Amino acid sequence: MVVSVGVAPVPAQQTAPTAGRPLSPYATRRVLVIPTHYLRTDDSLGWAAQITDRKAFLDDVDGEIAFALRDRDRIGRMWVFPHQLAENARRNAPYAPDVYDLAAEWLRPPMKKVPDMLPEPLASQLRTLVALEDDCRYVLFPIEVRFDGAGPGEERAVVRLVVFDARQSRITWMGDVSSEPATKFSRGLAASFADHLANLVSAP
Repeated sequence: MVVSVGVAPVPAQQTAPTAGRPLSPYATRRVLVIPTHYLRTDDSLGWAAQITDRKAFLDDVDGEIAFALRDRDRIGRMWVFPHQLAENARRNAPYAPDVYDLAAEWLRPPMKKVPDMLPEPLASQLRTLVALEDDCRYVLFPIEVRFDGAGPGEERAVVRLVVFDARQSRITWMGDVSSEPATKFSRGLAASFADHLANLVSAP
């Protein structure tokens, strides 16, 4: 399940999105995937409270996203996933920012409005990261994981995703992608929303 919460026009040099796959124009582009940054801890379900190691959980999320996307078309060869991105940034320190600590707090939901241009320092941080890769301008950023439930049987894990054109310092797509409903917390929730994310880019 995906809910688009802020969409900018697809750049003219891209192909049009496939119906039901709003991120399909990026399937054949070089895209950096930033490590997931935040876990919302104030859910009424009490699921976040069961996570004793926040960093390990977010690392699992990154791993599930990479796993779900690598087998889709040419994405595995085109996209740069969090572990590789972090290694590249470390090799280029102190020029490159810490990819686990970008200035993204303001992107956590709810957002009052989508800015026309990215503010600093995030704009410069993303430009620096894409400059480390050949022929790269786009960034996929899983901002925050949260747990929501409108009622029994409707509890889900939800990830806020943002796609950036780093060269133009603007947001090109933003949405919430959720897992399948679950009755209790499990690590399988991350695999579920990661698979839904991959479906937005390419067919299985």
